[in-house]
Amino acid sequence: MALYFTTSSPYQWVNLGTKGVENSGVVETLSELPVDGQRCVAVVRGEQVVTRVEAIPVRNRARLMAAIPYAIEDSVISSVDDLHFLLLHTGEENRVTFAYVSRELMTSWLQQIHEAGISVDAMLPDYFLLPGAKPGTAVITLSENNRVLVRSGLYEGAVTDLENLPVWLNEQDKETTLLIDERLEALLPDGIDQQLIKTEIGTGLSDWLSQQAPDNGAGLLNGEFTQGSKHSFLKRYWPAVAIIALAGFVKLASDVGELVWLRETNTQLELSMQSLYQELFPGSKLLPGRARVQTKNKIDSLQNRVTENDFTYLLVTTASLLKGQQVVVEELNYRDGDLTAVLTLDDFAHLDRIRERLQNNRSIEVSLKQSGARGSKVQARFEISRAAT
Repeated sequence: MALYFTTSSPYQWVNLGTKGVENSGVVETLSELPVDGQRCVAVVRGEQVVTRVEAIPVRNRARLMAAIPYAIEDSVISSVDDLHFLLLHTGEENRVTFAYVSRELMTSWLQQIHEAGISVDAMLPDYFLLPGAKPGTAVITLSENNRVLVRSGLYEGAVTDLENLPVWLNEQDKETTLLIDERLEALLPDGIDQQLIKTEIGTGLSDWLSQQAPDNGAGLLNGEFTQGSKHSFLKRYWPAVAIIALAGFVKLASDVGELVWLRETNTQLELSMQSLYQELFPGSKLLPGRARVQTKNKIDSLQNRVTENDFTYLLVTTASLLKGQQVVVEELNYRDGDLTAVLTLDDFAHLDRIRERLQNNRSIEVSLKQSGARGSKVQARFEISRAAT
């Protein structure tokens, strides 16, 4: 017997036996789940777990796991040090399929589960529960809140919405066979190139598990997040902090007018720079030890370079242009005269307005490097530099 349960409220649960689904239900709290000594599998929302395929010419598993973060570090928004990786499959031509998820989220999920008195044996994103997956196919169904779950082949998955589903379909190989839930068929755009097969997939755990039991082992529970451990989350337990550094990644939780500045980095920073940044970005928090050392090193380096004034200018200019525009600034990175800003926006029309607003300022040069849907929002990465004079 195995108990599958979701990690978001209301919590769906399914008891899966050798003959299939034995019973199921919904509870308001995790502590109400009928654990009863069963194998427990936590099912997390697939929006938070990214799967990718990259060509990495390494065969040794340990070396491969060490190489994966370096293969993607230039194309992800978060620092790879903040991500937890899972190797899913190695194929021909050095093609490696893997997944990654925020370490902070893993810690939060496990803490929530352990506080309810549950010892979890496996953790899977919900799209890996979709039945009927095989190479050359994509299984697609409509879940709650207009979430569209996709399982591509055996080892890839994604979550999108009805508005962005056509974009996802256009990016798929024409040889892919689409297994579409019958409720979703009428909502699909015209002119789909792939072969389409209508089937009954369903909307939740009970529907999916009644058709096929997943075979993904411990899933996301590997490495430091060890299978079944109630204490593994403590290895990476850090308080939530917001960091802004002159040459480092910054995680911000509100619009740019409320960005967080540091109080205690080092005496030299406080004397020369603190007053300016506290005026621009009120509030402060203390950096954890490793980040504090990295920040000091970056600051010491920047103080000997002429680009320091460029950073200040770009930050102030960008802040003034984004303030009051309903933009969430997720991260900032400054390097070699370029300020990279990762923004979350309402939709692609909102993105177009912000891009035009930034590019209309003749004192800076702005280019949109990357954009895409993130759940119901749009995320974009801009590169901003000082205009040539």
